Amino acid sequence: MFELIKTLVPYLSPGSIICDYQYAAFSAMKYCFPEVNVKGCFFHLAQNMRKHLAEIGVISQYNNDPEFALRAKMVLALAFVPMADLDEYIDALANDLPVELQPLLNWFEQSMEKIAPIIMQRQPIVDCVLN
Repeated sequence: MFELIKTLVPYLSPGSIICDYQYAAFSAMKYCFPEVNVKGCFFHLAQNMRKHLAEIGVISQYNNDPEFALRAKMVLALAFVPMADLDEYIDALANDLPVELQPLLNWFEQSMEKIAPIIMQRQPIVDCVLN
């Protein structure tokens, strides 16, 4: 699709693109527009987190236990940590999370490992934009 866009608008050189956290999308954008600053959409990251909470069987606890929900949201807040510091913050949070949320932290870490090489030079992972 991005190749088609480049064909239709050959001089297009976007400064930044915000998209869902899909490795294929991030990769395709960087391939077609090497200088683009690709950022993930926080809304979609939060949506994906809720799906993952359901997959690991803790969505009810997330919905009904404010302290548990706060801990889960701490994982989501890692998206605002600069990439260079992310490992340190993941390790610190791992020591503070309930056992039930360790799979969520693993999911986040694996997701970031996939896209990190694409966005490594950019910080933080998401822009602070309200829409």
